[in-house]
Amino acid sequence: MLAGVFAACSGYGVFGAFSASTQNPSSAFSLGTVTVADNDTGTALYNLTDVIPEEPSERCIKVTYTGSLGATLKMYRGSLSGTLGPYVTLDINKGTGDDPACGDFSAGSTIYNGTLSAFPASYGAGLALTNGLNSPTWSTNNARTYRVRVEIVDDPAAAAKNTGTHSFTWQTEEA
Repeated sequence: MLAGVFAACSGYGVFGAFSASTQNPSSAFSLGTVTVADNDTGTALYNLTDVIPEEPSERCIKVTYTGSLGATLKMYRGSLSGTLGPYVTLDINKGTGDDPACGDFSAGSTIYNGTLSAFPASYGAGLALTNGLNSPTWSTNNARTYRVRVEIVDDPAAAAKNTGTHSFTWQTEEA
């Protein structure tokens, strides 16, 4: 009988009281952002009718990069539907200022001087822009103001033509 009790007790075995573990706490990741905004309040840079040749019109737009990753910024235009593009000259300057009417614009340098139809029409061909420190890599809160001056050349062939609606795009991509 004693042998049976001993056998029953030995069936339970001996369990260790030792154990160990390690943990890597709070692992996580988040994505960076590439974000750009402007101060145009949703309005066109220009919407001109009955324009007289050689009378320039100008507007300013402040572009601010608010992303968390370094990025490049390019400017290009949307498609043109009218036939006036070759007769519209664009003079685009970078500088500083906050007023969309360009009242406080302080010019830096010209980034484009040519016709509307020749202005780059895609991101790949777009104008590579520099931030306020003249660096091609934009960082959080870098800003630059652009003055866009448009003028119709004095050419009878431009009479009664239009550009159709078009847009300008400032697009960022991670550097």
